[in-house]
Amino acid sequence: MKRLYQCSLLFSALCVAEFLPVRGTAGTIGFPQLLQEMGDCSSLARWPEQEWTGKQASALRVDKRHNPGFHAEVKEIGNYIREEKNENGQSELVLMEDLGPGVMVRIWFGNVEGNTNTIIRVYFDGDKKASIVTKCGDFGYGKDFIKPPFAANRARGANVYLPIPYGKSCKITAENSKDLFYVIQYRSYGPQTRIETFDRSRYERASELVAATGASLVKPAVDLNDFHAVINDTLAPKSSAQADLQPGERAVNYLTVRIEAKDMKAALRSTFLKLDFDGIETVHCPVGDFFGSGLGLNALGDWIRSVKPTGEMSCRWVMPYQKAARLRIECNGSEPVKVAVSINYQPWKWDDRSMYFHSNWGISEKLGILPRPNFNFVRIEGKGVYVGDTLTITTDSQLWWGEGPEKICIDGEGFPSQFGTGTEDYYGYAFGERELFYAPFHSQPRTPEGPVWQGTTVNTRIRSLDAIPFKKSLHLDLEIWTHDSNGSVQKYVDYAVATYWYGFPDAKGHWISEPVRMKTP
Repeated sequence: MKRLYQCSLLFSALCVAEFLPVRGTAGTIGFPQLLQEMGDCSSLARWPEQEWTGKQASALRVDKRHNPGFHAEVKEIGNYIREEKNENGQSELVLMEDLGPGVMVRIWFGNVEGNTNTIIRVYFDGDKKASIVTKCGDFGYGKDFIKPPFAANRARGANVYLPIPYGKSCKITAENSKDLFYVIQYRSYGPQTRIETFDRSRYERASELVAATGASLVKPAVDLNDFHAVINDTLAPKSSAQADLQPGERAVNYLTVRIEAKDMKAALRSTFLKLDFDGIETVHCPVGDFFGSGLGLNALGDWIRSVKPTGEMSCRWVMPYQKAARLRIECNGSEPVKVAVSINYQPWKWDDRSMYFHSNWGISEKLGILPRPNFNFVRIEGKGVYVGDTLTITTDSQLWWGEGPEKICIDGEGFPSQFGTGTEDYYGYAFGERELFYAPFHSQPRTPEGPVWQGTTVNTRIRSLDAIPFKKSLHLDLEIWTHDSNGSVQKYVDYAVATYWYGFPDAKGHWISEPVRMKTP
């Protein structure tokens, strides 16, 4: 409790000391406001006060064959908007361009080693002179002015998570690039939105604020002022335990589940967590997948969740409700499971922007890889915000399984507006590196135990500023593309996914069990 209080005082003091108002000037969105939002779990549970559209630019060239339900026969890296000359006569490839106010929220680069001489330039508000000029690897690996945890090398993936706002426009270019893999995610706001454009000198003056925010992302403070044990029981096979949570208008902001069992791998997959808020069941997920451990007990520590070798798993998802909530633990396995559950609460004022927390889960075992199908993460109908997922992949093949990109359709789009470059790229690493890593917003807590890629991999991702709002629907699929797909012999993989999102009361999400297979037109 003391840590959280001190962090809040530090943040406020820094804002005053640097004359950087959290809300910006007269309603303008400012850099400090974005940092505060980035580290505030509660902000995810409310619809954005100033609406934006989540957009993405990537290196993958796409055509009509990439519509949902179709597989990609040819994967080509090298997509860009256009080629142009800068004021020095040098040729630059335009990777991303947004004509309007917005915020860059996530930049990922792969193949940095092959682009050591690549220069990245960022132009703001129509200026002919770039405000940011940096080497690709230095920028993405945290060796330039943006430092970890906001920029870092994660298993050969270069990741930049620092919010970079712009008031009128933004353009990102690359000079001397060759086969550069990239994904750039940004918020695009309405034309009347006032945003303070990123300024390097202003950023330097806010260095203490940046450092304090980064520290809170790596080691989040937890205020356990209202922490209560709600379940402590040994569950027989095919039995359950439940608890009614504190009544009234409030929110769960810390949930801990401890599992003890003879076979932890089986217990974490067969023991289900269920939550209903105001009579609506919104969480139905195995406890291992829910907390980001995936298959088996895999240690994890990120901005939201913690998994310890002792079997204690915690999360800081803020889960508001208006009147009542109920938690249920089901033992669906063949062995007894000892379960202990504790919950912390915080006050919550329910308003027309408040949303319920959801978690869906699905698994496809012995999923055929030919023709390359789309594995469904989730289908959501209604209004809400998508905030993350945990993917578990098990394969008997030693060949690489993760060439398939994500395909995200928002509000009934016929073509995915967010189309990535590969599965591991979506989770922030590159080239299928079998390296454990943990970061505030993305981690690989388990790598294959067999030769090369044979065995089980767990990837997980939490979204903060890069969350995806949707007003009518969100469909997220992942293309199954393994290196076995290049042959004629049918192979199989197991895919399991847990998704996390917020939605208004009428929003409903489900997982499609059968992958869609359609012929290439």
